[in-house]
Amino acid sequence: MPSGRTAKTRKASPLPPEARSAVTALGTGSAAGTSRTEIAEAVKVSGVMELGSGKKAIVQVPEEKTHRYVEAGEWRGQGKVHVKRIEFSDGGVPVVILSENDREVVKMVGSSSKTIPGSFGWTN
Repeated sequence: MPSGRTAKTRKASPLPPEARSAVTALGTGSAAGTSRTEIAEAVKVSGVMELGSGKKAIVQVPEEKTHRYVEAGEWRGQGKVHVKRIEFSDGGVPVVILSENDREVVKMVGSSSKTIPGSFGWTN
């Protein structure tokens, strides 16, 4: 900028309420603080089995009264949670990889929280 001139700055105007809620919905959660993977994180995995035809997991999805057998490719939680894969690590630890809003959540049998995939040696 040439000498003798000063830069003018504008004060940022706040977003209107309807724009704030739209931005929040695209971000990490709603204004109430919910997660983008809230349903997948709440899924309970009771067991995993390998049958001749493939792998199945026993899961209970929030708001469903019973546990269900699921296979990779199925959708649960009112069509919001995708069962992407069911795998066993090199050590034989079974895990279920769920997806909600294009984000993966890895669940171990009996675990109530998500795990980090890098902590396992993966096999298919």
